[in-house]
Amino acid sequence: MKTSAIVPLLAVGFAALVNAEGCFSSKSQAWASQDPVAANIEKYCTDGELSGAFAAKQKKTRCEKDGDNSYVLSVTNTASNNDDNLSAADCKTGLTKFLIFCKNGGAGTLRDDLKFEFRADPNKGGC
Repeated sequence: MKTSAIVPLLAVGFAALVNAEGCFSSKSQAWASQDPVAANIEKYCTDGELSGAFAAKQKKTRCEKDGDNSYVLSVTNTASNNDDNLSAADCKTGLTKFLIFCKNGGAGTLRDDLKFEFRADPNKGGC
C-alpha cells in the first residue's frame, strides 16, 4: 500500500475517536496557531501537569496566552467514586484529537473504557 493511501486511512481512524461530544460550533473562537498548543500538550502531559494520578471527579487545567488569544487545556476524571491514573500517551492523544480535528476546539472522551474527559478550548483575550 502506498504511503499516500495510508495517511487518509489514519486520519479517518483517528477522527473516529472523536465521540459524540466532539467539536465546538463554528461560532466559537478558532485556533490562532496549533503549533504552540501542540508543544504544550506534549509538555503538560509528559511532565504530569495534565496526566498522572487523579482523584474522583478531579479536573486539571492549564491556560496559556497565545498573542491576543488564549487557550485552555483540561482533563477531568469523570468517575464519581474512583481515583484513576491517566498515562501521558492517553493524555496527549485525548487533547491532540481536539486540536487537530476541531478548528474551534472541542471536548469529549477518548474511548469508552477510559473515564476521562479532554477539553482543548481556544478563546479570545487572556486567561
